[in-house]
Amino acid sequence: MCGRYYVDDSLSRELQRDFPEINGDPGLRSGDVHPSEQAMILSGRDKYKLTMLPMRWGFPGKGKLLINARAESVREKKSFQKCIETRRCVIPASGFYEWDHNHSMVTFTGEKGQPLYLAGCFDLLENEQRFVILTREANESMAPVHDRMPLILSAEQVGLWIFDPKSTDTILRAQMPLLTCSQPYHQQSILEYFNT
Repeated sequence: MCGRYYVDDSLSRELQRDFPEINGDPGLRSGDVHPSEQAMILSGRDKYKLTMLPMRWGFPGKGKLLINARAESVREKKSFQKCIETRRCVIPASGFYEWDHNHSMVTFTGEKGQPLYLAGCFDLLENEQRFVILTREANESMAPVHDRMPLILSAEQVGLWIFDPKSTDTILRAQMPLLTCSQPYHQQSILEYFNT
């Protein structure tokens, strides 16, 4: 699962390094990105040209916002069938957060600080473009904290994901990279507090 991610000051430079065809400032704002907020997303336009577009995170659902789609079943779900076929996108992130079994926040980043390119798809809903992030079963670097993780693309897979429908199924099943996890501080439980 991916319920919040963040962008730091270096991500724009890394994005321009990995994708020099994006002209000018990618328009990323630093800080946390929460569901229902707008964010800058990589998409395709004009004959295989990557472009940055503002989109809102989450599809409206029955009583709740759909922010993730399972890679294993995305083709079977009516909400996502059309967009996974024709409207794939990539969410650039510096890292994302997950909460462990003690409800403590854990930060996940790429190894050696590499940017994360999260696979997504989008649709026109309620008169605006909205995206979801694809998730899959967690690998060994994520599994101790959560059983799901975002579908993470290499820089080389970004263009294939966006433009080449023949690559979609292969990428949906691809092995995920190992991530670095960290906790900025240890939250004490009430019992730990009174026993110190």
